[in-house]
Amino acid sequence: MSYESKIPEIIPTQSFERVGDRLMQILMVEFENQKELRRANGLPNSEYDLLSRTSFFKEHFRTFNTVTSYALMLSMVDMDFDNLHPASATNSVTYYLDFMGGAASNSDKVGDQRTAENLQRLGGLVRYIISHPINLRLGFEPDVVTPIVENVTFKSFRRMEEVTVRTNLDSMMYRAIISIKVNETTDLISGNPLLESFTDITLKDTELGYQYLYNKN
Repeated sequence: MSYESKIPEIIPTQSFERVGDRLMQILMVEFENQKELRRANGLPNSEYDLLSRTSFFKEHFRTFNTVTSYALMLSMVDMDFDNLHPASATNSVTYYLDFMGGAASNSDKVGDQRTAENLQRLGGLVRYIISHPINLRLGFEPDVVTPIVENVTFKSFRRMEEVTVRTNLDSMMYRAIISIKVNETTDLISGNPLLESFTDITLKDTELGYQYLYNKN
């Protein structure tokens, strides 16, 4: 069975493709801004150092293996298209944002406590940034994304035993599940204008309305 292309237009970048990049961009910019605000206001260096040692990754699936650093890894894991119409669809997209890191024990705290507190601090920053009213649409116009951030859930806190053994640090991770709703659009087919034509079909007025009759002559 053969098939010939029927779609005449270039398929544009879909909304969900743009959302992941924008989400990561916002987190990176706001983290950098928080660093500068802390420095300008003379806050303790500990949080500035934590933010400086945090790296960002998108769709990165290798095992985290950086000593004394922290990482935020964003991955798209699920899409659910609904309200399907010829010109549009609603797409509910789910992202995992994994927080990973490790710290050694010092004279004040054991390593796993330091790691957990640092990851929780990073999670608090992310929650605030994503949930802030100015970012609920991630900077998109309403016709692109409506509404945007629906839910943020933190779960799956666990130790990373393999990394702990390899780096001699108390390494842990936990996951933020971010639900975002976007609109996807499709160009409608342009209709052809109707021109005057002659056919063998005639209309007959009846009590029930118009009746189609085929005239062979």
